[in-house]
Amino acid sequence: MTQRELQESESARALEILSFTINLEHAGDIIVRSLLGTIKKKTQNSEGFSKEGFKELMEAYKHVGETIHFASKVFMGKEISDAHDLLHRKETFRNLELESIENHLSRLANRDPGAIATTAYHADILQDLKRINSLFISCAYPLLEDAGRLHPSRLKKM
Repeated sequence: MTQRELQESESARALEILSFTINLEHAGDIIVRSLLGTIKKKTQNSEGFSKEGFKELMEAYKHVGETIHFASKVFMGKEISDAHDLLHRKETFRNLELESIENHLSRLANRDPGAIATTAYHADILQDLKRINSLFISCAYPLLEDAGRLHPSRLKKM
């Protein structure tokens, strides 16, 4: 890319490619440095999730996998409607996360042995999945920003 001067649109796309690549690397780092470590500790301690807790984590994992595929589509296709839908996946994950945390706290209150033994693992895995999900969703921002579809800030005006 540095062999010649780039046009503005080429520079913008180069920046998007670089950003997407960096986010891929960050997602890989989260998997290798955090998520796999959490799973390894849990496995070494032979602690099992409650049936419900495991199901919730698998739903979150599935959501993130779908987000990754959808983000690739948005990155390559550059469709505004797809970028908008991708951004909504962040809220959907947040709802999954909150529901899972509420359910987990309920299991703790009911003294579910699987929930008691795996509280830290459950929270850590959800947090890692949330971070990975957000990294891939971020590829929607440049497209939505260029289309004038983003607010300058998520903060409400007072």
